[in-house]
Amino acid sequence: MKPVKLRNQITFLSTTALLAVACSTSAPSTKKPQGTEVKSDVPNIQATDAASASAPTATLIDRSRLPETGPASAPKSEFVGADDLISRDTLKFASPADAASYDKLEACFVRYGQDWTAYPRRRFGNFVNIEWCRGQGSHINCAGGNTRKAPGAGWSSLEVLQYERTWPQVFGLSFTTGQIPEQEGIAVAFAWTQDGQSVIGDHMSATFQGVQDGKIVSKLTFAMAQGFALGENGVESPTKGTAADLYKRLTASPASLRAEATRQIDGLERAVEEALVADTPRKCVYGPYKGGGIPPRCIRKVPLDDMEKAEARELLERTLAPRRKLVAEHADAMHAGLLALLPAECWTPATGTR
Repeated sequence: MKPVKLRNQITFLSTTALLAVACSTSAPSTKKPQGTEVKSDVPNIQATDAASASAPTATLIDRSRLPETGPASAPKSEFVGADDLISRDTLKFASPADAASYDKLEACFVRYGQDWTAYPRRRFGNFVNIEWCRGQGSHINCAGGNTRKAPGAGWSSLEVLQYERTWPQVFGLSFTTGQIPEQEGIAVAFAWTQDGQSVIGDHMSATFQGVQDGKIVSKLTFAMAQGFALGENGVESPTKGTAADLYKRLTASPASLRAEATRQIDGLERAVEEALVADTPRKCVYGPYKGGGIPPRCIRKVPLDDMEKAEARELLERTLAPRRKLVAEHADAMHAGLLALLPAECWTPATGTR
């Protein structure tokens, strides 16, 4: 079945595919790997050794000119929520401010998504979602597989939440949008959630990835906390202020973005060093693995030894060095890319937003 054209030349699909969720199992590991952990909704694309790779050329993408991957075609089967399509007029927002932000974002995403594959507003679970995307896998869905990982990808997703007992009242606001260069440049992705209550909470992340020859060579994510896996529990360095405060610092100027990057990177480095010096990280001593896919029990927790501490410091340095290099060389492109992704007329978080 062929897609039909709706307003603003958006491709509105009449049939689509179910989102596939792949699950895998493996024998449990008795050693938890150390590394950085930053809460982010943005996936990596193909990764290379970031520490040894050179920085990419700083180029930006025009959202309206992402590479063609062939005309949008009807997916192979129905998409999630296809049996419960929702009109905008149906939604009754608990917050007028959220409603205004929702409508403003949708108008922008419609404009950005001209001739992209569009998945109509539909309800599934606790969510009411509408999406636009183009690139590899977009005829299947806008979130699974390589849809948000492959070179040349572009996507926007907008959703609100609901409870069956109070439908059609909706609450909260969640969206993500991003773009990845086809070969060289800075990939930019942004995710925001507010008033998500117990369903998805509140969250923000802005991720910048240096792309060279279609592969990642460096990555920096700004979030409300920077983390590093150290022993069983890891170390976390919180970000100053609210998510709205952070967003304003990132968009104020290239110098402000660079200063925020330095603050977050240095803060994580200090937090890890303080934890190592205080000898607070612990690792598990596990019992024997008895098979059956059941992880062995942690018998006791002990401090890291000197060799493990030295390895942690080396890993931290290898992790942070390409981040420092990325922002030092490309703060201007990162700042411009974020503003192009989310112009002020599309999104400005309310003061005091968590």
